[in-house]
Amino acid sequence: MECVICAENFDATDRMPKVLVPCGHTACLRCLGLLPDSRCPTCRLDFNGPPTELPTNFTVLQLLEGVRLESTPRHAEDPAKKILRLLLAVALTE
Repeated sequence: MECVICAENFDATDRMPKVLVPCGHTACLRCLGLLPDSRCPTCRLDFNGPPTELPTNFTVLQLLEGVRLESTPRHAEDPAKKILRLLLAVALTE
């Protein structure tokens, strides 16, 4: 998911997705800080407050985290190493 202004992916730092009140559109914190006025870039409604004080769109952050976790390769443990690890654990408990 990306910012409507810069088209960069949202993140949990300077590209934090912020909800514009009252329209509900979302843009990144960095871009909102660079706007010359407090108007939504999508619908041009005035939004309330400085960008740092706008609510964070946690739904977007959760979706991005889910996508990141799904795209992370899962490496299965080598079966031979698993057997050796289990044998060592049994030997140490005897």
